[in-house]
Amino acid sequence: MTTIQDKFHGVFSLALIDLAFIIAIYSIALQSIAMAGLFTLLIIVGFGIVIYSFCTKCSSNKDCGHVLLGPIAQKMPKKEIGNYKTKHYLGALVPILILVAIPQYWIWQSLWSGISFWALFAIAGSEVNKFVCTKCNNRACALCKKDIFKEAKCK
Repeated sequence: MTTIQDKFHGVFSLALIDLAFIIAIYSIALQSIAMAGLFTLLIIVGFGIVIYSFCTKCSSNKDCGHVLLGPIAQKMPKKEIGNYKTKHYLGALVPILILVAIPQYWIWQSLWSGISFWALFAIAGSEVNKFVCTKCNNRACALCKKDIFKEAKCK
């Protein structure tokens, strides 16, 4: 069971990612409101694909460290809980890579936008790696950092 302190990092990391995408949307909107709107829709669809590909298979989505992703995943069609396959990892990775790659032209029109975008993503990634994945009980996920063997020996 994750605590409120544990969930802080999941919410904080999502907020940082949201801020990075707000920078991207703003950077695009400076040149084209229509493109910014399209990119916003792409973000919604892209994260829907990530949640469906990855989070619906998670055995811990009822106690999700990200707070929001688990409940969203629970409302989607269920997948069999178990080991992740390459297609599940690609279903999460490819949309994220596309969403990060598309706005780069507009973001780097301003050095500070580019630096801010990547700094926010780096901090969010560190938060997830150091705090969220270390508390997750989904041992089928390759990103799970809990060492069940150490825990078993300690008890």
